[in-house]
Amino acid sequence: MKPLDDIRIIEISEGDAGAPAGMLFSDYGAEVIRIVPPGAPVDRNKPGFVVWNRGKKSLALDLESSKGVEILFRLLERCDALLVALQPGEVDRMQFSYEAVHQQLPHIIYCSLTGYDLHGPERGPGS
Repeated sequence: MKPLDDIRIIEISEGDAGAPAGMLFSDYGAEVIRIVPPGAPVDRNKPGFVVWNRGKKSLALDLESSKGVEILFRLLERCDALLVALQPGEVDRMQFSYEAVHQQLPHIIYCSLTGYDLHGPERGPGS
C-alpha cells in the first residue's frame, strides 16, 4: 500500500515542471491522468520523457474547445486534484482557471506550477 492510493489526479502540463511532479504523485500511488493535445508530437527523445511519464495514463483532449473543457470538468468530478503547469494566462484562456474549477468543483485541490512569475516583469519566456 502506498500513501496516495485511491487518489486521482489530472495533469495538464507543458515544459519540464509538471511532468516530474506528476511522476512523484504516481510513484506514491496516485492514479495520474496526463492530458495531451490531440495530434501532439510525442517527443520520446526529450531528456526525462520516459522517466517523468512513468506510471501515468494519457488522454488526448482538445482543451482549446468548449467540448474538451466540458469533458475535462466531467473527468474532474471523479478526481481529487488538478495539476496544471502551463504558461501564465493559458488556463484563463482555456477556461479552467482556479476560479472556474473551484466554482463548479470546490472539492478539487488545484495545483498550479509555473517557471515564470505570474505578475511581474518575468511573467513569460523572453520577457
